[in-house]
Amino acid sequence: MSSSHARVETANMKASPAVAVLSTESDDKLAWIKAGIIFETLFLMATQMEIGFDLFSQPVAIPESREELAQSLN
Repeated sequence: MSSSHARVETANMKASPAVAVLSTESDDKLAWIKAGIIFETLFLMATQMEIGFDLFSQPVAIPESREELAQSLN
């Protein structure tokens, strides 16, 4: 992720009224599938209630930032 893109995403997150993190205890395919099912359920519920949200997946796509995020959440 470029530093300018990271700055934009950080600013967007800081301006958000709420931020949620969906995480798993393990880092394997089954956990990813379960997290995807939960995310889909949350997305559909929010849509039904006319609540908009955005997905920031870049932090988990880059190994260094993924580790940093995991450490900050523990």
